[in-house]
Amino acid sequence: MLNVVKVLLLLMIRNVASFKNDFISGRCNCLTGLLASRKFHLNVSPRIEIEYCTGCRWMLRSAWLAQEILTTFQDTVGEVALIPQREKAGTFVVRVDDKVVWDRKESDTPGFPEAKDLKNRIRNIIAPEKDLGHSEIPKKASISYNNIINVLIYLNY
Repeated sequence: MLNVVKVLLLLMIRNVASFKNDFISGRCNCLTGLLASRKFHLNVSPRIEIEYCTGCRWMLRSAWLAQEILTTFQDTVGEVALIPQREKAGTFVVRVDDKVVWDRKESDTPGFPEAKDLKNRIRNIIAPEKDLGHSEIPKKASISYNNIINVLIYLNY
């Protein structure tokens, strides 16, 4: 059995380069093509990383946020990676191409980011022109004394 595995691995290693183009074009769905994709698609940009504490059991939250990001930025994001952190307790960090977008330990607000806030922060980095629809954070309207007076004058008060 071990010899069969060795032979298969040698064949796959030799054929990775030849299967790369077939896999990328969608003509190959074999294990060798999968290995080729792993080798040649690691530098896809933008790459979003969600690093989470395994001891705190935050994998489901990380996976949910990854799903939200992939759904919102399906045509823009190259990769979303979940990175389990076993050594630093309480870790929950979101990065876009190694730039920290949100860090639970350094955040002004306790807890976790709202999905819409996180999407806005990511959008501002990878696709500033993209409209997020209903999850768009509205800009605060500035109301001044002069604005109120102008409205009252307009209404003949």
